[in-house]
Amino acid sequence: MSQTPITVTYSLEEFLTRLEQKMDRQFASIESKIDNLQQDVTILKVEVAEIKGEIKTLDARVTGQIQESDTKLTGQIKELDTKLTGQIKELDTKLTGQIQESDTKLTGQIKELDTKLTGQIKELEATVNGVSKRLDTQEFINRSVVVGFILAILAGLAKLFFPNFIN
Repeated sequence: MSQTPITVTYSLEEFLTRLEQKMDRQFASIESKIDNLQQDVTILKVEVAEIKGEIKTLDARVTGQIQESDTKLTGQIKELDTKLTGQIKELDTKLTGQIQESDTKLTGQIKELDTKLTGQIKELEATVNGVSKRLDTQEFINRSVVVGFILAILAGLAKLFFPNFIN
């Protein structure tokens, strides 16, 4: 069994020159892709910063509205309390013969107003809790999207540098 020797028709210098040119083209392609990815990451960072700013703005607005509602309700409760106190004193001085009957009526009215205000306060608390949960959910979604982008970029880089790694 004799084999014929293989002869190379290219010179080593030509082969190395062609190999070097091919490697230069590949590196230039990889560098441009990395530059594109860096631009995309920068854009994502800017968008995340904008979203965080919007969330902070919304949080500040909601907090301001809650405080405003709280002060309004506090003022209304104080006004109602002073009005009812004044009415009780007038009725006590004018209607001494009917004190017990008037007292039971006013007590019932006070309890009714108190239950209404308590119900309104509970509704406001439920609304505040709902808004807070929605903000938490939005923040979770935003984080998930950013993590997804980062994982996609890392997977793309892994596929780029190790094309046969994951099939």
